[in-house]
Amino acid sequence: MTAGRDRSTPRWFAAAVFVVSAAITAGVLWNRRAPHPTAPTPPASSSTLAASATPSASDAPASGDVLVWAGQSGDDPHEQDLDTVRTYLLSTDASGTREAAEIPGVVVLYQGRAWRWTPVEKETAGCVCDGTPVAGKGVTIGADLVGVGHDDRITIVAPPDVCNADGPSPSVTLLSTIGPLLFVRSDHTEYGCGAHGIAVPQFVVWDLSTGQPLDLLHSVDVTVARQDAIRLLAPAPDAGAAAPVTDIPDLELVTLQPSFDTDGRLVLQGGFKTWACHACTGSTSFTWGDYSRGVLVPVRPLPAALEPFAIAPAAVRWFLATHPDRVVGGFSQPAPGQPVPAALRHELQPARQ
Repeated sequence: MTAGRDRSTPRWFAAAVFVVSAAITAGVLWNRRAPHPTAPTPPASSSTLAASATPSASDAPASGDVLVWAGQSGDDPHEQDLDTVRTYLLSTDASGTREAAEIPGVVVLYQGRAWRWTPVEKETAGCVCDGTPVAGKGVTIGADLVGVGHDDRITIVAPPDVCNADGPSPSVTLLSTIGPLLFVRSDHTEYGCGAHGIAVPQFVVWDLSTGQPLDLLHSVDVTVARQDAIRLLAPAPDAGAAAPVTDIPDLELVTLQPSFDTDGRLVLQGGFKTWACHACTGSTSFTWGDYSRGVLVPVRPLPAALEPFAIAPAAVRWFLATHPDRVVGGFSQPAPGQPVPAALRHELQPARQ
């Protein structure tokens, strides 16, 4: 889910932040553009963002409620309009699972309370070069988790304080929520008095169980993924070349994007980037700022922090099977025996049939 803001001269669950998407997307990503500028294993707490995917957790026909957030399927599951993302309350009893209610946007449960993903805008000062103003005020974007039915607020991505009046519109994307982990990407433009601004993306995995970012990029085994990326990004060999390219020295893993396949299995993709000329930026399907080319490739095995969520609970698998037009960004649920908070139930709307 991406949120952004347009300025007078242009840039969803996708809504493109430092800090994850979210995402991090759907994975699955979620996007809302603003009106025209230029262009983490859950703790043993009262509730967690997702149930453990052990056989007893994911396969047992346990009754209860699950929240699933999802957006409409699109060209890129991690580029979804924030306005199309909805959170669904799935209720399971002896008769089966049903879609009981819904609410606009992304709402997650953690530690017995509900939280809403909320983009935050900040006006920045105009750009000054050698004492001369060269551009007017701009806007940067961050994101918070805002309490539903309580006043607490968690800053996930603070809007950067930079001169960004030139370049694409800023955005913040919730790629995915997996257990207590939020996968987030942000993009903004920094202008340094050169010919043009520079797009600066950031990726963060925010761990709600610690209240701190988690360095997951250095916790994954990318031995195979890196070779796949090299194969896809290496230039075509020249005629008569002695050997194909087997390494790209500056190749870097810059983001991780989790999602669930149609059977409810957790799939992780890694985004790799390498330098490219400015005009070559965007020549590949995955882009990471200016002066780069990139690619998304599968990352296996899952890192330890994601292993408990390798299989989604049964209710989420039901949703995936019955809603092929929706891209799931994440799910959350109360601890066993606990209800959905009353404050959230008050805001839920009847499910649309």
